[in-house]
Amino acid sequence: MVSVTLHKLRKSFSRSGTVVDGIDLTIADGEFFTLLGPSGCGKSTTLRMIAGFEEPDEGTIHFDDRNVTYAPANKRDVGLVFQNYALFPHMSVARNVGFGLDVRKVQRAEADRRIADVLGQVGLAAQANARVDELSGGQQQRVALARALVFRPQLLLLDEPMSNLDAKLRQEMRGALRDLHAETGITSVYVTHDQAEALAMSTRIAVMNTAIVHQVGTPDEVYSRPLTAFVAGFLGRNNLLDATVRGIEGERATLTLADGGALVVRTANAAPGVSFETGSAVIATVRAESVRPAGPADAANTVTGTVADVDFIGYSLSCELDTPLGRIKVDLTGTHARPERGDSLRVVLPEEAAYCVPAER
Repeated sequence: MVSVTLHKLRKSFSRSGTVVDGIDLTIADGEFFTLLGPSGCGKSTTLRMIAGFEEPDEGTIHFDDRNVTYAPANKRDVGLVFQNYALFPHMSVARNVGFGLDVRKVQRAEADRRIADVLGQVGLAAQANARVDELSGGQQQRVALARALVFRPQLLLLDEPMSNLDAKLRQEMRGALRDLHAETGITSVYVTHDQAEALAMSTRIAVMNTAIVHQVGTPDEVYSRPLTAFVAGFLGRNNLLDATVRGIEGERATLTLADGGALVVRTANAAPGVSFETGSAVIATVRAESVRPAGPADAANTVTGTVADVDFIGYSLSCELDTPLGRIKVDLTGTHARPERGDSLRVVLPEEAAYCVPAER
């Protein structure tokens, strides 16, 4: 397989301006690496430059020690799976998978062996002779994946491949892709805006916005220890509270919030660049699943609000409160009584769950 190194990669378009701005990334051999971010952040353009479909304005792309910055796409030995699977509906599954092998004039016996092997890998051996228009969406995606893998590429690139599937199929395909990656060990670069996909499947994640990479880390690192307010707000349901440092005592700092109230946080729970000097501005974040209803003994780090919205999503109640601090998100699980719109609810923002990031949004 192969490692991928992007150095100072830049790309602009006349109408949309700079879409990739000086990206530095190293993707290790055998990783399942995800480019995660909202639409328009530059992730698909980055993938297209790795594939060879776009040339960078500046910077370099290396596969191991080989400079492929301006190498044509057909010289890069990559497998590609995109949103549009581009399958031939009148052909069988096996013929779709083997079409590129025919173009490359691979010997029939060798081609048949490769097709059988890869259909076994993606769980479609029994559907080899079926027409692709007879398959479900998830099965069609597996055909597209098999077609990319049949060449035995050193690098697999996937651009939002599950965007056309329903929620249940997406979850099933996550597991299938994880299993396939574990079996093949192929270096994979995956593009998505779906946080759940990225967190569930990735070795590491690069979180992108407005043409730059905000953070690279394992799923746990980017979720639990975000470096910027964007990362904190983009991943999951998080409450971002503007605050000013009031004082520090030992391993705890007291922050003044927008309503004048105090929030106690632990100084160890902070991103690099956060200053706990008195008067410094910070953003305190507390995830919705960490916020809990306050009990009679709770005094510190509490806020009272009016329930503005309640969504029942099976395993939890997803609530939003109107408070003096603005909207506060709360996820209630277990045996908590279900609040109704208009109810008053006092909640705790636990100090151990609070995490501070630099004030620049």
